[in-house]
Amino acid sequence: MTAMLDYVAPTKPLLIVEDDPALRRVLTIAMQHAGFFVDEAGSGTEALARLEHGEVSGVLLDLGLPDGRSGDVLNWLHDHEDQPPWLVLSAMDPSDAVQIDDSIGGRFVPKPFDPWVLIERVKAMTADDKGGY
Repeated sequence: MTAMLDYVAPTKPLLIVEDDPALRRVLTIAMQHAGFFVDEAGSGTEALARLEHGEVSGVLLDLGLPDGRSGDVLNWLHDHEDQPPWLVLSAMDPSDAVQIDDSIGGRFVPKPFDPWVLIERVKAMTADDKGGY
């Protein structure tokens, strides 16, 4: 725990991709409270635009976006050598999520989740400067 006490949040924004406005707002407030600068996207299309046009320190991605573009965002993350680290948030069963993309395994955060636990996972994820989490 000592390492996280000295944690300094990245200067690049954390991208939160969540279609539910209330949950997106809760995530934003929690991450800002933890010291993160946050950018938000309510769809996969918005997320892809933000990823293409700016740098982010990490991505929290809802796997069940209604525009069906979660897979496109995952593909973008896989296809870019300088990919930011990422976590998937989903109410889906973890075994079903892994069938969509086998790299989701250790990056899966089930909904509902404890915001404080999520904050610690995001801190650990963004502390890894290699972006590989």
